[in-house]
Amino acid sequence: MKKASAAALGLWANDIVSKAVLGQKYTGEGDASEIMGALSRKASELTSAFSFRDFIPALSWLDSVTWFAGRVAKTSGALDTFLNQVIDKHEIQSDNADDLDDMKDFDMFVAGTDTSTSTMEWLMAELARKPSAMKRVQEEIRLVVGDRSKIEELDIARMEYFKCAIKETLRLHSVSTLARVL
Repeated sequence: MKKASAAALGLWANDIVSKAVLGQKYTGEGDASEIMGALSRKASELTSAFSFRDFIPALSWLDSVTWFAGRVAKTSGALDTFLNQVIDKHEIQSDNADDLDDMKDFDMFVAGTDTSTSTMEWLMAELARKPSAMKRVQEEIRLVVGDRSKIEELDIARMEYFKCAIKETLRLHSVSTLARVL
């Protein structure tokens, strides 16, 4: 898959998760969007990068030698600062304490963006490798959605083959558990 397509998937997943977790989209232009975009890309890069601590715990000290631990700490601090600003802004604008509890779970944001993008990339790659399966998924989507331009959540519940394709993708290319904390 081309890098531009992967970046577009990442932005799309970022939009969905940031809207759900933070209450607004943070892609596009503007200071906050550019900061959030850079931080989420860096966090995603670091969570998928090699770490001695993850694979060979006895050699975890090498993460400091390679500056990996420092990059994780720097990115984590920047994310904390940015999210605290978002939470403070939201506290001023909202009287609903439940919204604030939802926003504080940033692990959901990083994990949701990275794993969603990865799963979509693998799903498209597997469907491209198997044209008959892609055709069947396309036919099912056209049958369920019809002429509408948007797919609703209820539509997905009726797409049995599509759900099976997603499950098979997750079986073949399971999303790894993130051992390090940003």
